[in-house]
Amino acid sequence: MTTLKFDDHILIPIPIDNRIGQGNPTSMALYQFYNANLLEIPNAKHESAIAYMDNALLIAMVPTFTEAYQTLASMMMRQNSVIDWSHPHNSLLEYSKLALIDFAYQNNKLQ
Repeated sequence: MTTLKFDDHILIPIPIDNRIGQGNPTSMALYQFYNANLLEIPNAKHESAIAYMDNALLIAMVPTFTEAYQTLASMMMRQNSVIDWSHPHNSLLEYSKLALIDFAYQNNKLQ
């Protein structure tokens, strides 16, 4: 729903279809505004997020894979999480496209 307001006049709420046609040249720019709140979900030093087009990436920089999974799960499910964002934005999550990628840092000094 959206409500239009002009000066002191407020119109009744109008139902909207929040879709932008695939291939619409403005869709890329508009979606960056639409999903900007996703980038605010990380709230700790070891958490981060990046987004490009309609893709978002959550990042956990922690010592163990177990801590990484716990951190990512927290960003997905805690209050003000990705799941909390998805419902009012009518952006249902496509869990079949969810991927976890683990990167390990190994400090091998050459001698």
